[in-house]
Amino acid sequence: MIVPANFIEGCDIPQADNLQRVRKVIDVVAQGVSNADKVAEKTKISPRHVAYMLNAAKVLGFVTREEGFSLTEQGRAIAATPVDSEAERVCIREAYERSEVLRRLAPGLFSKRAPSLSVIANHIEEFGRLSRATAERRAQTLLSWRTQVLDPQPSLLAASK
Repeated sequence: MIVPANFIEGCDIPQADNLQRVRKVIDVVAQGVSNADKVAEKTKISPRHVAYMLNAAKVLGFVTREEGFSLTEQGRAIAATPVDSEAERVCIREAYERSEVLRRLAPGLFSKRAPSLSVIANHIEEFGRLSRATAERRAQTLLSWRTQVLDPQPSLLAASK
C-alpha cells in the first residue's frame, strides 16, 4: 500500500478530551518521571488513558519520547504556568499553532467561529484514513479542547482533577 505524503498516523490524532488531565501528566513528566507506567501510578490515571494523555502532549509539542518521556522547551513553558490560568491556555493555543498535524486536522480551531465537527471529521478521515465514527470521536476531542481553552469552566475543571 502506498501511503500518501499528507497521511497522518492514527496515533497522532489526539483522543484525550480533558486538557487538565493532559496537564497533570505533563507536570509528572516535569518531575522527572519518564516511564508511562510510573506516570499512571503517580497520577492515578489508568495506563491506557495515560497513553492518550502522553500522546496528546506529544502532538501538542509538550513532550518528546526517546528512551523515555521528557519535556520539550514548550513543555517546560506550560509546566511553569499556573494550572487553569490564562497563561496555560495561551501555551495550549500556541502549541496548536505550532503543530502542523493539528492545523491540518482542525484549521481555525481557536478562531472566532469554530469549525464544525463534520469539517474536522472530514479532515481526519482524509488525512488519517480513520473510519467515520472514529473520525467524529477524534473531532469531538479537538472541539472539547476549543471549549476548554476559550470558555473554561473552573468548576468543571476542578471537579475533573
